[in-house]
Amino acid sequence: MISKEIKNQSSRFKVFHELMRNKVEHILLISTSYEAWIMEEDRRLSEQIINEYAQSQNYYPFSKMKPDDGIVNMALGSGKAVMEGERNLRFSPRFPEILPQRSTVKDVLENSQRYFYALKMGETTCTIGINEAVTLLKREITDAAGDHPVKLLSSTYDPVENHIRDAYSSSGHPVLTFASMLKYKIFPIPEIITTLLELGRKEFGCQVEMEFAIDLSTDPKANARFAVLQLRPMSAREEMLDVEISNHDRNQAFCISHLALGNTINCDMVDFVCVKPESFDPARTTETAKQLAEINSSLIRAGRKYILIGPGRWGSE
Repeated sequence: MISKEIKNQSSRFKVFHELMRNKVEHILLISTSYEAWIMEEDRRLSEQIINEYAQSQNYYPFSKMKPDDGIVNMALGSGKAVMEGERNLRFSPRFPEILPQRSTVKDVLENSQRYFYALKMGETTCTIGINEAVTLLKREITDAAGDHPVKLLSSTYDPVENHIRDAYSSSGHPVLTFASMLKYKIFPIPEIITTLLELGRKEFGCQVEMEFAIDLSTDPKANARFAVLQLRPMSAREEMLDVEISNHDRNQAFCISHLALGNTINCDMVDFVCVKPESFDPARTTETAKQLAEINSSLIRAGRKYILIGPGRWGSE
């Protein structure tokens, strides 16, 4: 039942969390009068988003866990905290109640997320440059304690009793534990994640990794929304290997890049297709796309595999 609903709903969501550099400088937001008022008052599009990253293969299972049970990293706000290895919650979707990194009160306080990244809404213009974080605002959890999503996902620490209560209370200090979601299951998030990972593994025929987001409305009565951002085959972790490049390798290389997203060996590539940054005109992106489509079609017909190189981000939808 869940998988059928997910299939029907997932196509409705498209999240563009990063924009192509030097292409988009202004964003028009269309909203209802109430949503516009909220954004005007709050001056940010903030902590409604929970960003998560999941893998169907857990390399370090323990207790009742099995490798195929998968693993999830969860954080409030932008996915920057997860992708850059900052404090976030790591758990198995099959056993969300097993959290060894939060066995004691001290563990919870030391490992819980203390701040999150939100999208700035108070500036009328923003130039996208090398620093992609220029659009983000870093907020403390305690500063946003009055907002509904933070209340919903937080527990309360009582320093007098040195105790953490699962429910939020203004009389103590908010601690982001996601207890309402993982322990009391106000949303069936672990079940949805498990179903999607199993479905992805079945359809791809291999282990998969997934990026997704949960949209929590500022209205406590509104339904939460689950959006799949990316679902792809899980890497073989070659990108984590240490690679030594000798002077001989450099002399034999066709080209060298000092900015790479991982390592691999591929002997099937035949051609390079490059969009030169110095001659690329953002105003003619549509025309460039058509030219690339023609080149792509001809190479596919010829059975020639190629590497596409160009400015900005490609395939971020």
